[in-house]
Amino acid sequence: MGYDKKVIEAIKNSTGIMATTTSTAVVEALKFTGTKRLSVGAPYSDVIMDKLKDFLEKNGFKICTTNKNTICLRNIYFPN
Repeated sequence: MGYDKKVIEAIKNSTGIMATTTSTAVVEALKFTGTKRLSVGAPYSDVIMDKLKDFLEKNGFKICTTNKNTICLRNIYFPN
């Protein structure tokens, strides 16, 4: 936690424009909806999934499961 805030501050300082990061926006949206526990699935390596899990936990979320050790290789389509 914290690196996203540094990126936001750097963007603001260099452009004078308010900014956010995807990570910060996700955390804010999850908090807004009252989410406390979640499962994470993403097509990232174990190293990145560990960092994502750590980031979310440091932001106050309980991570129930991740798809660690599994790379998602297919799209899921929902019927209309």
